[in-house]
Amino acid sequence: MEKYVAMKFPTIRLITAMAVLLAAVSVPARSERVSLKFSYSTNGITGNDINTWIDSLNLLWQGWRNVNGGDLQGQFVPINFSNGLEIELRIPLYKGLAINLAGSWLTSSEEGTVSFQHASGAQSEEQYIQNKVRAVPLKIGFSYAFALPPFPRLSLLAGVGQHIVLVTYDSINNYKSTITDFGREFTYHINKDNKYSSESLGIYANLGAELELLEFMAVVVEGEKVWNQTDGFKGSYRHEALGFPGGDYVQAGNASLYFYESDHIGTGTYYSFLAGHDKKPEGQLEYPLDGGPIPGPAVKNVRQGELDFNTISFKIGIRFKF
Repeated sequence: MEKYVAMKFPTIRLITAMAVLLAAVSVPARSERVSLKFSYSTNGITGNDINTWIDSLNLLWQGWRNVNGGDLQGQFVPINFSNGLEIELRIPLYKGLAINLAGSWLTSSEEGTVSFQHASGAQSEEQYIQNKVRAVPLKIGFSYAFALPPFPRLSLLAGVGQHIVLVTYDSINNYKSTITDFGREFTYHINKDNKYSSESLGIYANLGAELELLEFMAVVVEGEKVWNQTDGFKGSYRHEALGFPGGDYVQAGNASLYFYESDHIGTGTYYSFLAGHDKKPEGQLEYPLDGGPIPGPAVKNVRQGELDFNTISFKIGIRFKF
């Protein structure tokens, strides 16, 4: 299945408006009624650049400890989407064929702190990271239901359609270093606050069964596969560098989210990073300070940051018929 490229909001709004208009003018088949289904859904979303970055950052701190010696405490925590609730409106069109409009809500927020005391005792470092993702998956598609002749209350279901995801991603990344030199203590802070959003269009397909309990109520079980991957994240950022000899430096603006590999600690080992930049990183990073940018580590394999919503889920729900 080919990867689906992120689409812009006007296109998604047009598709949604067309589906709602079709639903409004459609006349349900006489043998069927409009229904509303509430489903509890498992969640198999695991692959995304946030977790790849977090796992790599834990390895980076371990590598830094191996280089310098000392005491390393804490770790960063990957995000994890829990199971959720989906609401679906089914509007019959003709003899088992129906249009389906569905929506759900996904959220995950994780934070972690790593602290490192160098073996020399002259320097301590601390990094705090918080990641928060909010996603609204929407589905617009068609389904077909057909009853099994030996069991008139039991129907098989099949559906396919467009899968739309609206996503926001907020990230806080604060670093502090304290250095003791000839009895004097110096503390430096680098604080990063980023807010991104994006959207994407993919497809879904599902199979299931429905057992009618009462004239107005049925139990539904389904399995569903989604193909949808979101990139093109853009948003605002605010970066602060405080306590440096050249003076405090604050920079704010708009940025795009990039994923790349960097030899961050100069050992020849490349670690994965997910970060916002006002332009695509190439060759070597630069760190902005008040006296002008200073050169940073080399980077490679640069691409847009992605959140992967490809998943297989299982659902059980109750359908109410009106």
